[in-house]
Amino acid sequence: MKEKYSSRRYSNLKRMISYYCQVELVEDLKPSNILEIGVGSGFLSTYLRNRSYDVTTLDIDKDLHPDVVGDVRRLPFEDGKFDLVTAFQVLEHIPYSDFERALGEMQRVSKRYVIISLPYRASIFECVVSLPGMRRFLGRSSLNCMFRIPKRFDKSREHQWEIDSGRYKLERVRQDISQHFEIEKELSPAFNRFHYFFVCRKPNV
Repeated sequence: MKEKYSSRRYSNLKRMISYYCQVELVEDLKPSNILEIGVGSGFLSTYLRNRSYDVTTLDIDKDLHPDVVGDVRRLPFEDGKFDLVTAFQVLEHIPYSDFERALGEMQRVSKRYVIISLPYRASIFECVVSLPGMRRFLGRSSLNCMFRIPKRFDKSREHQWEIDSGRYKLERVRQDISQHFEIEKELSPAFNRFHYFFVCRKPNV
């Protein structure tokens, strides 16, 4: 698994776009400390630590050298320990029957926020237009038009489930997340619509 994360094929342009989105979402919340579940390539934790954030990493794979070896379904931390908990492209690797259990654990150890991203299986049709003077007149540097056609019966061999693959429609995933959090934002970045993000806040916080 370690060799996968260090390969050039893994760290492609789409992955870099997702990293940019992760960083933006984390920094927008200005957390005092962070739990990153799933070390992956180590890009996010390294970047955030270089920006002086207090980051603790957790992974089930000891070969990735996380700060703590553990399972998202049984987080070895006290209640409310972290201002922010993240799990980017992690939860699809456990059975969907354990999805809510993992969400409950993340809610328990989070003081305020949780951000997750999940794979969204679909055929994407996207057009981005950028013209001189667009920001001046429209307040944004580009216009984006996108629609997706779900691939109901297709998923990666590495994943237990994906949004809109089989029974796991976006509405169902959103509803299950809402059992534990208030969803403040949903997005997927341009040019990498396969990664779908949820920014979640603990209730009554």
